[in-house]
Amino acid sequence: MSKTTKNLTYTVTEEEYKAELAQGLTEDEVMKPGIYKVRRSPWAEKLKNTNKVKVSMYLDEVVVEYFRARAEAPNAAPYQTQIKNCVRGKEDVGRARRRWREINLDLSQTKSVPMPIRYGRISEEASRKSTYTMVLSRDYLNRLGTALIVPFKKTFSINQKTKIKEQIIRLARVEGIQKK
Repeated sequence: MSKTTKNLTYTVTEEEYKAELAQGLTEDEVMKPGIYKVRRSPWAEKLKNTNKVKVSMYLDEVVVEYFRARAEAPNAAPYQTQIKNCVRGKEDVGRARRRWREINLDLSQTKSVPMPIRYGRISEEASRKSTYTMVLSRDYLNRLGTALIVPFKKTFSINQKTKIKEQIIRLARVEGIQKK
């Protein structure tokens, strides 16, 4: 296959066509002789000027399904972007989360309580330091699991709404839910 860069066309000669067939390719896999108009990808030029590297990798199906489902939400980033952001912030978020817990939660007073947990799994050691991720069930009478309630080290009265809100915002930041 020869390339004419001036007109952005590809020309396939009869000889090139026959040579590819002789190599064992089928007619469906080979471009027929002729001139093909092509255009350059607008992304190719943009990617040349970045520090991005193309990588192919295998991910667990449930991981891809999770990010694809999140990407369907209104105004959500594409699932590839969400995976990239997760990888980028994983180490920093984990460190910040552990530090927030050490400062604010009284882990010695943890209590088990029945909760309508439909799905729960222990997270990976590297990402969430063995905490649980769970989804609550609507079938709350028949599907009770066990959740852990962990109190704050400091107690807040109901009148201290700003203090409670402040802690919620701090937690959201270390969880990566809210930007600073």
